[in-house]
Amino acid sequence: MGRAVLSEKQKQNVLRHDVIAWLKTGAGNKEGRLALFDGTGQRVDQTVQRAALSQGWVEGWFANPMRPDWMVCRLTPSGKRFLAENTKGR
Repeated sequence: MGRAVLSEKQKQNVLRHDVIAWLKTGAGNKEGRLALFDGTGQRVDQTVQRAALSQGWVEGWFANPMRPDWMVCRLTPSGKRFLAENTKGR
């Protein structure tokens, strides 16, 4: 079976959901460090990382000497506010 064709709005909703899920990984961490891998052990999609970076919700934290192509990020105060506003009651 082929993949369903999503409208642009549906793609944005999926991306938003993925970004929120990723931001949640840093919510319980004192430094706000975000996970490099998702719940299934897959590396977090760079599209998700770039979307959050472009909105100012995360910032690069430090270079990973073992994997220089991987972004190690943490939540910004703006990201914490966005997460709080978008996860109320969830």
